[in-house]
Amino acid sequence: MYDARKDDQASGGGLVFGLGTLVLVAALFAGILFFPDLTGPGKKAVPGVVDAQVDQALLASFEDDATREYLGKLQATFPSAARDLEHDIRKANARDANKVELGLLVLRAGTEDITGSFGRLGRADVKHFNALLDLSSEALQDLSRSGAPYCKGTDLKAFAGLSDQQLYAAAFDRVGHGAGLYNFGLEFNGIILDAIRDARANPVNHGAMTNADEQAVQRFAFSIMADPQIMKLMTLEGSSRSQMDAALETINFCDLGTRIIGQVDAMPEATKGRLWAEMMRQVSSGEAERSLRRFGAF
Repeated sequence: MYDARKDDQASGGGLVFGLGTLVLVAALFAGILFFPDLTGPGKKAVPGVVDAQVDQALLASFEDDATREYLGKLQATFPSAARDLEHDIRKANARDANKVELGLLVLRAGTEDITGSFGRLGRADVKHFNALLDLSSEALQDLSRSGAPYCKGTDLKAFAGLSDQQLYAAAFDRVGHGAGLYNFGLEFNGIILDAIRDARANPVNHGAMTNADEQAVQRFAFSIMADPQIMKLMTLEGSSRSQMDAALETINFCDLGTRIIGQVDAMPEATKGRLWAEMMRQVSSGEAERSLRRFGAF
């Protein structure tokens, strides 16, 4: 576990911990609200649903505008993934699959293509990162106000004890078509697809992180570690399972995520752009996962 009291870790350790936390934020907190006009003035238009020739049989399987819009973005970004999805949907319809299962197929479509594009995402305009932060913050606040179980440590504890088959069934309930988190995933992935297309058409060289950027990340890391709920989690190492479960039950992860995202969003735009590029580089190279493992995030 990271020890902020050690001088030899206070610089490099704080930076790596901060970047690891940023990557974790990007991975865990997705948006659910539509963010219009991502292209902005002075840029080439990002191909959208109106430009994408989506298979009509695929569109016919979904009546809601959110799914149909997302299918257009998938087609415009990764046509082969859209073709594979059409094939999977056709097979699912042939065996009378329900809408929940169809929705999961939509959310899983193009996953490998998106993962393989993390390096390219580092050259996307920072406005896409801002869109993810804004949507994530609003979504987490809405979830917290709603009293939905997703925010609670008790909910995470229940997931931790499930088998793979049980997890799959739980995913149907939580993220399938029509479920509470379905649009959450659609809109988040939609922004990622917009960013990939924008990076293809208008690549941005954000440059390497500066000393000022590193200091900002270190301040962010120390601030996060000073959060009472983070401190509680960090003191659990070596505790019994019952003690860990009891501590988790008291934490609202939506509120915690909102505070973390707010601190990232408050950074200067140029710093956020370089952080975005560095995060995507670390994720693409596998360095982010190694850092997170080192500091106990996985």
